[in-house]
Amino acid sequence: MGGIGNYFHGERGEVDEVFYVAAGDMLYFDMSLRGDPHRRVAHDYGSDIGIDPSIRRGERVTYVRLSEWAGLWVREGEEHTPRVGEALDRCRDHRARTILPYGRHRWKRWLGLRPVRGERDIPFRKNGPTDDRPRTELSLFLSYARDDVLLARDFREFLTKEAALDVWLDLYQPSQPVSTDEEVTAWLRQAVYGTRLFLLLLTRSAQESKWVRSEVEWATAKQREQPDFQVLFLNLADLDFTPPRSSWVLDCRTLSMGEILEETYARIYGYTGRRQWLAAEPPEERSRRTEPPTVSHWAAGEAGVAIDLSVDRRGGELRWTLRYEKNGSEKIARGRGDSEVVDLGIRRGDRIASTVFQHRYPLWMRSQELSLTTYDVYRVYTEAVREAGKAAASRRRSGM
Repeated sequence: MGGIGNYFHGERGEVDEVFYVAAGDMLYFDMSLRGDPHRRVAHDYGSDIGIDPSIRRGERVTYVRLSEWAGLWVREGEEHTPRVGEALDRCRDHRARTILPYGRHRWKRWLGLRPVRGERDIPFRKNGPTDDRPRTELSLFLSYARDDVLLARDFREFLTKEAALDVWLDLYQPSQPVSTDEEVTAWLRQAVYGTRLFLLLLTRSAQESKWVRSEVEWATAKQREQPDFQVLFLNLADLDFTPPRSSWVLDCRTLSMGEILEETYARIYGYTGRRQWLAAEPPEERSRRTEPPTVSHWAAGEAGVAIDLSVDRRGGELRWTLRYEKNGSEKIARGRGDSEVVDLGIRRGDRIASTVFQHRYPLWMRSQELSLTTYDVYRVYTEAVREAGKAAASRRRSGM
């Protein structure tokens, strides 16, 4: 089943049917939809996603993300205060009468009785819930600078797994031309023209990348030929940037990946994004429904080719030095303890890159080992740090 991260503020459609679905000790209040590009059914099972129970077949509905943890389906035109609050009250009352008590009434189900006091005009089914996770039919070209390769991998992972999008990222293609710039140019240009959306991770490195500039030129040329082709720039740094005409820039410095996707969908499909919705709310509601601001966590990355990695486990604290080549120059990164992380599997000649793990720990790892994740690197490294500490403690005890 999907959760709040799989629903997007402003998505909308027409109700085809509302019904209850039984599955074990769970009861779902479901709504099938037409015209929503992301899903065909929405669930309310008493958790983070709610449905106004007064909604009926044929009505237009929209989804409102009330907070980081809760969202509600309402009729179009009822997404603002006070109507959205009234819909939320109806949802809470409906849950208290139907969904939440369901698991306690096994004896009624055994006797073939209606197990909940729901609305009599809503059908009741026993064939289990339909998957409500998004299935958006959208292909995109993800443009990035080489220094931001780990960030691009993270975005692709999120967009493919959480949003089920078809993401073109060069690292994941089965065959990559490596012989001449002309072949690479033709390969990348063809990929841009083969997708429906161009998405650029806009950083300082991207501004300086000749390949990114070329990709932007191809995307804007395609947009002139096909006006429905979208060109979107995700501004991940504090950059003064003038986008090409007909493109769009989203300030993402304090947004999570889910919020970025939410605002991007609003732009693509022409519905109201959450920022616009909040701006129209009364001031007291706006402050209550706004997540606490955060500092930008899209830290600048760096990439290169490993020369060597040396690790010192003496003294009870793991220390490391990574030498690498970038643009013909030798550079050095250093770290110690569990707050600065390195991929202990790095070898000479490996393509490597840096990122910030969990918005907190600087981390270096192999960038083209696609099965290797930042979580894998962090887990192995912190285990090595613990082992170094244990070995040092054992030596001290034996020397006493």
